Amino acid sequence: MQAALENYVVEVKATNLAQSSKDTYIPHAEHFVRWLDDDFEPGSRTG
Repeated sequence: MQAALENYVVEVKATNLAQSSKDTYIPHAEHFVRWLDDDFEPGSRTG
């Protein structure tokens, strides 16, 4: 799963998207992967 996330981050960074979009897409994907690993609680202010 981590390798797929890393590939996604590389792909997003290589696009012509606005930096603000990249700054949204990447953390959201990271949070999703952490959620799958039971390491993230949506709505939580920590981690």
